[in-house]
Amino acid sequence: MRVACLILLVSAGCNQLFEENPDFLETDSEADVDSGGVDVGASDTMTEGDTANDTTDATSDDAVCESDEYETNDEEMDAAGLMAVTPGAAVAEMASATMEGPGAVDWYRTGVPDAGNDVLKVSVTIDSGFDVCVYYKCTESGESATVSCGMGEQPATNNLGYDGCCGNEVAQPTYECDGTPGGDATAFMRVSDPMNRDACVPYTLLYQLIGA
Repeated sequence: MRVACLILLVSAGCNQLFEENPDFLETDSEADVDSGGVDVGASDTMTEGDTANDTTDATSDDAVCESDEYETNDEEMDAAGLMAVTPGAAVAEMASATMEGPGAVDWYRTGVPDAGNDVLKVSVTIDSGFDVCVYYKCTESGESATVSCGMGEQPATNNLGYDGCCGNEVAQPTYECDGTPGGDATAFMRVSDPMNRDACVPYTLLYQLIGA
């Protein structure tokens, strides 16, 4: 009888304890679920690794091109000045740059000394698919040169009113200043991507006076 009474007393005391403290009735698994049934346990804790992955995913499709040393050269008036060409030079001058996505255009200019019958050949990296244009301004008169386009080139005039020619990857028009073939001039060179690729595409511009 004494044992039975002791069991009854303990049971009654425990029931009173649970009634006054209802949280003791929850199991470990239930404690990790809020009233809306959403797990708020350790599985939803943001780890350092999760944060790093989220940042990478957010920026991977929005890469920003690193500006090359010739920027900003998106307009004729802001054309980047390059080293003047030298008649008879065995090696082409070059400029390495990056095309910065859809609609990007790069402008350059260089001095062309009286080269007689030599022709300024301007090209971009093979297989780049870029278009290149060359326009001429006569040094003495300050006016546009008289330009003749080569095979596969298209005549064009830039916003400054200088005539030139455009080709895919290569352009080498001939020109006259005041009736003199290949007189002193400034060549304006324009590089663009006709495919408007949504990417940062590196390229190399080469220019050299060659025999006609």
